[in-house]
Amino acid sequence: MLLFLSNTWSCIKYYNDSKKVKFFLLLLIITYLILLTLFTNYVHLILVAIIESVLVNTLLNTVWNFKDLFDNDDLFNNIKFKETLKILRNYSHLKLFTHSFMLSVVIYFEMIFFIDSIIFLIRKIKK
Repeated sequence: MLLFLSNTWSCIKYYNDSKKVKFFLLLLIITYLILLTLFTNYVHLILVAIIESVLVNTLLNTVWNFKDLFDNDDLFNNIKFKETLKILRNYSHLKLFTHSFMLSVVIYFEMIFFIDSIIFLIRKIKK
């Protein structure tokens, strides 16, 4: 959870010129915290947050430091490759998309867990 929150907070600081994005990210954090308070099994949430953090950081490091992956300077003299790299670097919403995607995965699994818990309680009450 801390990894998720720190990544989201760094994303908010990165997007400090856009109020809509900041509002959306704060809404994601609030939703995530509400989910944490509703459910008792925190282990899978922590694992998803760690996976999300690793995915976001790996993806961003790959995009932003793409040139460091290669030693061949001829590759970077290619105009199409430079344009592709420029397009990749301009996708600053990539981090936001990854956060929202992983959060939707978390919400999906949490809803399954929540519904399963309700069914379990109903069965226990009926017996």
